[in-house]
Formats: sequence, structure tokens, C-alpha cells
Amino acid sequence: MKKIKILLVFAFIVITGILITACGDTECKHNWQWKETISPKCLIVGEETKECTICHSIDGTRIIVDFGGHDWSWINYISGSGLRSCQRINDCNVTVDIGDTGPGGGIIFFICEIGFLMTDDNTIAHYLEAAPQNNINIFMQNTYRWASDIFIPSYPFEENISTHSAWKDIPGTGTAIGTGRKNTALILMIDNQAPAAISCKNISNAGKNDWFLPSIDELNQLYQKRDFISGLDDFFRGYWSSTQFSSNSAMAQDFKNGHIYGTYDGGYFKWNDEFVRAIRAF
Repeated sequence: MKKIKILLVFAFIVITGILITACGDTECKHNWQWKETISPKCLIVGEETKECTICHSIDGTRIIVDFGGHDWSWINYISGSGLRSCQRINDCNVTVDIGDTGPGGGIIFFICEIGFLMTDDNTIAHYLEAAPQNNINIFMQNTYRWASDIFIPSYPFEENISTHSAWKDIPGTGTAIGTGRKNTALILMIDNQAPAAISCKNISNAGKNDWFLPSIDELNQLYQKRDFISGLDDFFRGYWSSTQFSSNSAMAQDFKNGHIYGTYDGGYFKWNDEFVRAIRAF
């Protein structure tokens, strides 16, 4: 028995010596691990603490965000619109519906449960948000041409107006939902001062600067949900889309009668002054 006690005391001394050597103030060979100390929630950031598993020293903290934390459930989903509610009631109570304020301070006018492809970067988005008001430039004008002056014929015309050499083709613009952001970039790659497109590109609202000129299908959704959106004009002029119809014209929509220019007739000449409402996707 005395021998066992001596061995236990010896083992204790050895272990204590190892710990003192390993976990002294300057010599601990730390085994750092991040440990969640505050759980992230739908609307609340969490925290992780960097702690040594040997001596339990703390070496800082970092924020963690539960980006996928919402447990979304669709209610009354019909043809691209409906109520989307987070079911994590203990964490948050969030609903998103047509007419709600979006993260850019505008109005959500399109919701897609399965998502739609953004063709500029191949990401999936679920919402379209319209800017709070029509685009207005520094001269307080609220209408814009589609093309800049260098790509529009000037008087007197020296050749047929439709085939005039001043018109500039913008190849590759699409019509579908999800194409407007790429369309806007394509326009500005060739015509970097295109008034309608650049007026959208230059918007910054509520910290969001990813606004763009809608494609014709995106614009049509805006028209269909017009009752939820203030400040849309429905007389005299239409709204520009970012979808080119031909080298001299682009597609537009009349917000009074719903007619889309560029379906069975020609688009609007790019020199026309039309309204613009920027949108963004997320």
C-alpha cells in the first residue's frame, strides 16, 4: 500500500511538472480552438471565442452570422408572389411580401420561391426591389434618352434615319427576369454615358449601390405590381427597359395601358425621352 501511495505521489508530481512547463505564462504550446459562446440568430449576430484547450487562455473573439438562419415557409404562393414567413418565432418574426420595404429602401415587387438566375454572375436571387422614386438627375429632369448623343443621329440627317451610322448596336441584351443587371453593364461597356442606364448605375440608396435598368420582363412585373409602388407615371411617356430591340430602338412599356413596345411593333427610338425606375435584385 505504501508503495502505491509513493507511485501516485510521483505521478502527480510528474503531471504537475508537465502542466507547469506546458502552460506557464510564456511557454504554453497552445491548442487554440474556436468555440461558439453566443449563438447567432436570424437578426442577431453571434460570437465565437478563441480558447486554448490546455490552459483555457482566451485569445480574442470574432462575430459569426447565421446567414442561412431563416427557416422560410411560403404561404399562399401564387405565380411569383406571396407571403414568405420565417418560422423561427423564438429568434425573429420576419415576413416578406409584395409591397414591403426592401433592404435598399425601395419596394419589393417580385418574389420567386425557387429563385431566378442573375445572368451577370450566375447567382440566384429571389426578389426584385424598385427604387423609392423615378430617377431624377441633377437638373431635376425625370426623363432620359436610352443612348447618349454620340450614338444618336443629329439633324440634318444625311442618310436614312433607321439605318443611320450613328446608331450603335448593343449585342447580347436579354428580356428575361434576371437579365437586367447584365443588360445595364453591356450598355455601359459600349455607351458609357447612356443616360437611362447610367442613371440607374449611379444610384445609392440605403447603402445599396447595385441598382440597374430593368429588362423588359422585369419592367413588366413592375407594371403588374404598380398599385404597390408610389410615384409611377402613367401618362404621356413609357418606361425604358434595358432590352435593346434594334440598333436604333429599345423596348419600353406604357404604364397607362400596359402596351410593350418591341413585341409586335418596333421599340422606341433611343432618342426618346422616357421615364426610368431603377431596380435591384437580392
